[in-house]
Amino acid sequence: MIPVDVRDAGEIERAVAAFASGSNGGLIVTASASGTAHRALITTVAARHKLPAVYPSRPYVTAGGLISYGPDLLDQFRRVAGYVDRILKGEKPADLPVQAPTKYEPRDQPQDRQSAQSSSNAPL
Repeated sequence: MIPVDVRDAGEIERAVAAFASGSNGGLIVTASASGTAHRALITTVAARHKLPAVYPSRPYVTAGGLISYGPDLLDQFRRVAGYVDRILKGEKPADLPVQAPTKYEPRDQPQDRQSAQSSSNAPL
């Protein structure tokens, strides 16, 4: 795994091309403001280079990305409501525990899953 910090479109293009030129390359996009701002570019360039990529949330898949795996935001909003309820009942926010996400949602492109299964005997 090689972390790469990219800030603009040119750096994204170069980084994805570099990963694609290597053997057994792949891309893991983490949640960031830059990634969100350049979501369409990242998914397009990864697809152009036929680079398998995993993204942090569903909008990347909607934009054409292969697969995403990240926290279920609806579940997190529900959990926040529990915190608000506890605060309104008198608990101090500083006394509440910090919690990590417990529910994750995988998303993929159905047509990519079908084409991968038709070219391989292994199920996804």
